[in-house]
Amino acid sequence: MNFLRKIIIVFLIHNIYRCTIVPPSIYIGTERTALEKQLLGEFIKKEEFESFYNSSYSSFLSQYRLDSSLFTKGTFDTLKSLTKKRLLILDEILLYKKEGIIGEGNNGFLAIRDSNVVDLKKVKFVVSTENEIREKIITILSQILKKNKEKIKKEMYSYQIYILPTGYYYQDEKGRWRKKD
Repeated sequence: MNFLRKIIIVFLIHNIYRCTIVPPSIYIGTERTALEKQLLGEFIKKEEFESFYNSSYSSFLSQYRLDSSLFTKGTFDTLKSLTKKRLLILDEILLYKKEGIIGEGNNGFLAIRDSNVVDLKKVKFVVSTENEIREKIITILSQILKKNKEKIKKEMYSYQIYILPTGYYYQDEKGRWRKKD
């Protein structure tokens, strides 16, 4: 009923005011417009990218000043799913870091510092899951930035030490465990 009412109103306006309704011109070419990409699900909304990019977990990415145009939809979706996966283990990571069980390894990955814990199997699971996520992020950054993975790992290590709270453990460049002052 609503649809029929709208058609009648458009018809009456057209006849009363004798105005011409012109549909917008559509360019059909090989390059898709932003609207076409959005309709096809290939477009990353700028707001969505910025909210992800500026999130606390993605703060490491922010040092690269990345633009949404560098990411394909698939790459962006992968980063988002990795972030969601990490959120599932984040509480354990923070707890284990606070207790000194794990720390930041000198290779950009988490490392087990104290293996004398009740549930070592769970600690190993959390550490390996986080390290898999970091490895995938490093691979994506390496491809986007055209940088060596080792260089990105070193940058990740430096950044992780920079944001590490006082009293948490990290490995120095020689592999010795240090407590951040």
